[in-house]
Order: sequence, then structure tokens, then C-alpha cells
Amino acid sequence: MALRGWNAIGVDYQISLLEKAHELAHTYGTTITTHCVDVEGPQAPQFFAEYEDQLDLVNVSRYLNRQLFPTLKYVSIISFNVHFR
Repeated sequence: MALRGWNAIGVDYQISLLEKAHELAHTYGTTITTHCVDVEGPQAPQFFAEYEDQLDLVNVSRYLNRQLFPTLKYVSIISFNVHFR
């Protein structure tokens, strides 16, 4: 998304994956913002509430927890890219 001009925000609970995302963005000449947040943790609702009316698209990749759907109520479009083994 960042390569297409979007302001991209990456969220994960693993700092190593966020560091890799920054490396890839740098390799391709773009920038991203990342946040180390456990979307199942108690801080998740507050984190997403801070972005109320600021997110146009959320792409959830390799993760699906329907109980978290209310947390994403501030988002216009949600895209799920779930991989099953």
C-alpha cells in the first residue's frame, strides 16, 4: 500500500516483524509507520480508538479472530487476507 502512496501503518506484537517491514519499505524507497501492539491485549481498543476516522482501509493478513471485529468499528473498509494451512 505504501508503494501506491498510502500512509501505511503496520501493527504486530512481534518487533522483529515490524523491523523487517521497515527494512522492506526502505529497500523499495518508501516509509511506513509501525506499532508494536497485541491486538488481543487490553491496549488494543484504545490503540484503534486513537485512529478513529483516520483509517480508510485495514488489511488483516494471516490472522482472524472474529471477537476483535468490534475493535475495528472505526474503519471504512476491512480486507481480510487469511491463509489456512
